[in-house]
Amino acid sequence: MASITLRVFTKNISSHVKIRFEQVRCGHYLRGKPPTIALTLQQRLKLLEKSKLPKVNIGFSVPKICKEKKEAMMAEQKRKRANTNFETQIRSGKIPLNLEEVKKFWLEISSSYDIHKIATHYGIFQDLFGDAFFLPVVPLEISYNIDDDTLIKVYRGNVIKPAEASEMPYVEYKAEDDTLWTLVMCTPDGNLENSNNEYCHWFLGNIPGNKLELGEQIIDYMKPFPVRGVGYYRYIFTLYKQNQRLDYVEYKKINLV
Repeated sequence: MASITLRVFTKNISSHVKIRFEQVRCGHYLRGKPPTIALTLQQRLKLLEKSKLPKVNIGFSVPKICKEKKEAMMAEQKRKRANTNFETQIRSGKIPLNLEEVKKFWLEISSSYDIHKIATHYGIFQDLFGDAFFLPVVPLEISYNIDDDTLIKVYRGNVIKPAEASEMPYVEYKAEDDTLWTLVMCTPDGNLENSNNEYCHWFLGNIPGNKLELGEQIIDYMKPFPVRGVGYYRYIFTLYKQNQRLDYVEYKKINLV
């Protein structure tokens, strides 16, 4: 069916005539923004050039593996790849697979880079840090205890219902006792007042080592409250290492009695 152009004429206060064009095809409005609002090709190219600016690494360097150990692991990988039946034997259970060893290997070799790729894919760095990024070097183990028999773990992109996250989560990580840390849980989605700002759901500061119970509660845990019908929200846990004890008085929530 050919496109039908409807012209609607309305008069404004100054008696000038305004013309509004609405394009209809097969009984449906054309998708996308009209030409008067949509970006031109030149404007889009400028945005692409801006996005190619170098990013700033604000994190710690990833620990390097010694040369001998790296060569040994590469040799082991080559040996397994040369065995065409290795994958079949693993899947059939003929060769036992120790998942704890696999996880340990992943954490030591490529976890920082893999987590960075996932965070970049979901737009975490762009929405929270702009042109900055970091490679996570301290693995976080996060879980929600529903009851004595149910434990829901937080992974990188899995779906957790608001009712399942109603209570404060259990967070575990490895750290020296003489270090101080700050843990923040926030979401860049669903701010009802300013879409460019995020909501802070949990804020712990001056945590000695990995003892969260001894940390300073800056903002009490607030369970997720996504708006109905808007899709999934991203909830982000970020662990910061402190150089010294910090004064968080100005960030503490004021309790009105």
